[in-house]
Amino acid sequence: TYIDGVSIGTSTQALGAINCDDLVIGMGQDKSTSGFQGNLKNFAIWNRALTATEVQNVMYKTYAEVYGRLASGLVSWWALDASGLGSDLVVNGGFDSGTGWDERDEWEISDGVMSQTSGVNTYFACTSTIGDLSGMTVQINFDVINCTAGGVAPRFFLSGTSTYGPYTSQTGTFSVQQNLTIVAGHNGLFGLNAQSSFVGDIDNLTVKIISVND
Repeated sequence: TYIDGVSIGTSTQALGAINCDDLVIGMGQDKSTSGFQGNLKNFAIWNRALTATEVQNVMYKTYAEVYGRLASGLVSWWALDASGLGSDLVVNGGFDSGTGWDERDEWEISDGVMSQTSGVNTYFACTSTIGDLSGMTVQINFDVINCTAGGVAPRFFLSGTSTYGPYTSQTGTFSVQQNLTIVAGHNGLFGLNAQSSFVGDIDNLTVKIISVND
């Protein structure tokens, strides 16, 4: 066991089968006792024991800085930053300008939102890659404003095909949150895809890494 990179002792314990519905961090298994007092950041799971040097090396790193031997056996990673998730991967998700986005066909950035008024089945996308997210679980958040028809879905572009999240299926103004695990082959491009009947605006779009999986 290490605190602030310094070993405070070791113990050996035989574990049987692990049967639980939730992974609980900082609390007893009944979720009401043995509460942790302190701060946690960059919670990660390896399928091997780390050396003392590796523990000290990983303490202040971001996920992007974990590579080579240190990444060996890394199963999952949760950044636990101020927002509870990783850093935002998209640029200008508030659509204050055209920076960071290819508006594509019938999409247009106007008055701080991404709009489509013609109900055409097309998409808008980042103008630069957001990194290869293959095997990672991400959370996509966005607001749908003044939707009068159709829906939109997150789209991660692959080599030769794409993978989509579920389409929104309501009209009006509402917020959307979707968690997706990205399959292998993702080429680093992301956008939102419209159903053929979609009319409305998009705002406050974010994409953040939740965990890194094998």
